[in-house]
Amino acid sequence: VLAPLDKEWLVRLHSPPDPLDINVLSWGVTVLIGAAMLGCLLLWVWPHWRDLERLKETARRLGQGQMAERTHISPHSNIGELAGVFDTMASDLERHVNQQRELLNAVSHELRTPLTRLDFGLVLLFDEVPPASRKRLLGLVGHVRELDELVLELLSY
Repeated sequence: VLAPLDKEWLVRLHSPPDPLDINVLSWGVTVLIGAAMLGCLLLWVWPHWRDLERLKETARRLGQGQMAERTHISPHSNIGELAGVFDTMASDLERHVNQQRELLNAVSHELRTPLTRLDFGLVLLFDEVPPASRKRLLGLVGHVRELDELVLELLSY
């Protein structure tokens, strides 16, 4: 750009190219700002990721039958309320499974004991009944043993 000062003098203005140091400095500052933002993002995301992984691992262990497993996630976490509901669900599930097991054990004892006594009594009667009634008695023993097998199959199921 030429700018006249008077009739004899002209001033020539030109801007020199940016020095290399400014380009490097600008690039460096941009990289530092990006790294700082990425670091802040990682610091914010890491607790969420950790808690979600813990919740997933707890769910996996519950699915494998480890009923005493809990998340142990702080209630102050962003998923703390979800973890609390999950832990309550796991406690209810553990309680129901234990109640079912106790019920099956009680039913097993209450059903199988009389069936065993009946089978034993029928076998003892076998020698005391006349030969004509033995066939009917063997049929009764077969029915008692069939009931015993059904109870055993139910308990196995």
